Amino acid sequence: SPTRPEFKQTKKGNTTVTHLHEVYPDIDVVFEDTYTQRERQIVIKKQPKGITASDTLRFWEEYNLPAGAKVYGGDGTIISGTRRQGTESVSVKTPDGANIEISGAVMFDGSLSRDEIETSPITLGLSEIIEVSYATGSMRIGLEVPAQYLMDKNRVYPVTVDPLLSSAAWTAESDQASAAFGFSVAAAGDVN
Repeated sequence: SPTRPEFKQTKKGNTTVTHLHEVYPDIDVVFEDTYTQRERQIVIKKQPKGITASDTLRFWEEYNLPAGAKVYGGDGTIISGTRRQGTESVSVKTPDGANIEISGAVMFDGSLSRDEIETSPITLGLSEIIEVSYATGSMRIGLEVPAQYLMDKNRVYPVTVDPLLSSAAWTAESDQASAAFGFSVAAAGDVN
């Protein structure tokens, strides 16, 4: 079950780094924010207790959608309700022309350098559950982490859940300099 995480925020140049320690036992969440980009990492420091190889852990991100925004799946169709998809990006388009891209995620272990992540056979693309409610103006994205990957006897911890490296975790663009997106993101939610 979730714990009350220790919160630490630092600046690295134009980047604000927010580190939530122990969101769950031995699991941290790190956000790196710049003006138009957010990168999120979920760091699993050691094998979670009480899991079996057939389990799936779910980490939820919650977003407040701007009024009138539409959410599009990786196939370009509007998402309403619940949809399951692979590592494709999710796009949020607002009536004022703003576009927010939220990329899919991969998982990799501590044996890899940053340069090896995209080409390594031990990097695992994660499936996602996307839940959109236009009535409440909310969206949740659940990243599905297979326990079998975490339980592999050759796994090197920490294991990191990271956005796909070929694109930003989320980026924002607009044709209006003053566009306000109105997004907020919760730390990792339920781990089932």
